[in-house]
Amino acid sequence: FINDDYIPPYRIPKPKNDDLTLRKMKYLQDRLGYPFGAENAEKFQIIFDLNQFLYENEIQPISLSNPNFRKRLQLHYVGFLGMNRNVITMRCIESKEDMDRYKYYRYIKVELNPKNKNPNSFYHIPTPVPILTKETLHVHVAEGAIDILGIYLNTLWKKNFPDGNHVFYGACGFGSSRILEN
Repeated sequence: FINDDYIPPYRIPKPKNDDLTLRKMKYLQDRLGYPFGAENAEKFQIIFDLNQFLYENEIQPISLSNPNFRKRLQLHYVGFLGMNRNVITMRCIESKEDMDRYKYYRYIKVELNPKNKNPNSFYHIPTPVPILTKETLHVHVAEGAIDILGIYLNTLWKKNFPDGNHVFYGACGFGSSRILEN
């Protein structure tokens, strides 16, 4: 395990071209109203295959030691890597009826390293911000990862916000005021 607040350079695996991944992508496309493709996984820190992500990054989190729980996440959830790169917010892709029937939670947070106490588990979209700019920084905050992705993608932010002084965060249960404090 990694110690303290070290932020590891985890790699987001390229999505496979299989039925499960395509189903997860379709879920995102339907929710976002945007043609979401495999090329967006790394850019937006989205994990379609949890097992592949853990394998490629040599992670064995205690929180996923139960094989049935891990299988449930693999089959029924899509993940969003948090800003601290230590928490994955998993979103269930099943219908409300199936969530109720099979007792799936809408969201599950998976901690990768319990020693990393960096609290910034919220989701963010990596955007370039000039550090030495004197221009106003515009902070866009929404409730969750899918909400902020919808705002980002459907406003075509580069066209509408050409100055580049915009950051996009999904609170993911973190609390929007805490994002501003960080």
